[in-house]
Amino acid sequence: MCGSGVTEMSQSMPLSATIRLYPKHAYSYYGRGLAYGATRKSSEAIADYTEAIRLDPKFGLAYQKRGEAYLLKRDVTRALADCNAAIQLEPNAPPAYLCRARAFEQKREFDKAVADYTTAIQLDPNFSPAYEGRASIYEMKRDRVRAIADRSEVVRLKPNDPEGYIRRAGTYIENRDYDRAIADCTR
Repeated sequence: MCGSGVTEMSQSMPLSATIRLYPKHAYSYYGRGLAYGATRKSSEAIADYTEAIRLDPKFGLAYQKRGEAYLLKRDVTRALADCNAAIQLEPNAPPAYLCRARAFEQKREFDKAVADYTTAIQLDPNFSPAYEGRASIYEMKRDRVRAIADRSEVVRLKPNDPEGYIRRAGTYIENRDYDRAIADCTR
């Protein structure tokens, strides 16, 4: 991967200029890929992540982000391949497992998705997106006790985010626990 000087430089100039100045640094392409991803330009993001990987084949985060971009395009096969590569390169990175869990969800392989969400949580017990993803699967499976437990963790981790309360209230309603649903919606 590139040195910190490129990272500092890329934060203070347009990303295309960074690439012109540092065309052989993976992080330059990765940074622009992030910008494309944030604006939902998946094809452009994929191209930049691919170039970052070509320049640094051990850039696990670039594989993960490219996998996420493939998921947006519903290309689950490529997404899974990239998520697997990210996990192989960075086996302690919860976001890589989150990426693969979401790919398994698209394939409707829910048990594998739950296993990856659980691994992400074991690696980082404060990683709220993994609790939220796992809760959604539990709710879909009508395992509301586990769904509520995971949604409660999201609320504990992000007490100022109304989405957590709203989602948990929805699960309470499905469980006919209206008093708790009302309490969550009146916070």
